Amino acid sequence: MRRVTGRLPAAGGATGAVTTRRDGFVGSRWAYRGLQGLFRLYFCGWLRVRVEGMAQVPREGPMILSGNHDSAWDPLLISTILSDPVVHLTKIELFRSRPLAWALRHLGCIPVDRSRGDRRAIRQALEALARGQALVIFPEGTRSGHEGRLGEFKQGTAFLATRAGAVIQSFAICGRYRRGQLVVRFGACVHAQGEDRAALTQWLSSAIADAAAPPAGADPPA
Repeated sequence: MRRVTGRLPAAGGATGAVTTRRDGFVGSRWAYRGLQGLFRLYFCGWLRVRVEGMAQVPREGPMILSGNHDSAWDPLLISTILSDPVVHLTKIELFRSRPLAWALRHLGCIPVDRSRGDRRAIRQALEALARGQALVIFPEGTRSGHEGRLGEFKQGTAFLATRAGAVIQSFAICGRYRRGQLVVRFGACVHAQGEDRAALTQWLSSAIADAAAPPAGADPPA
């Protein structure tokens, strides 16, 4: 696997049509920033979430952020701690409520029908990556329901990353959603282009497990 060691080239090529992830975001920036600020008060102000490894996360170019998923709060947490807008693949069931569907679309979420191969969702995800966006995918496909234990990984992350020539940035959400007990740790990051999907999925599983393990000598969340 080819590890990412520096900044990626900006999306948009020689035309310069898209230069940052903000430029490529298709949702409402006002809605996104408003909700991001609100939840930042909760996650960072009240819960005092600790973030580790942020400096190594690529700031430009197409990227898939992929990590464990134990709580319904996880997508909001990841959106809150990252400065640039991110796009989420969101189960289609949440779009059945008109007010919620309106909000999710303004936040740039892509509805996914998990009961079948959703070609429309795949196309929209690839279009987002082509614009240089950061896409959040939980490779287990659903909440695992077992704190600290990973479920079976789907190959959707590897499929999209290899098709789009994106990088995959691993992360782990560790601890509980209680004050002073939550850590988001960013782990290894690789270029996916040209990689075997099965091998990439196996690598991702190991990378997330490694990120979930606290560094030697580190203090656990209070």
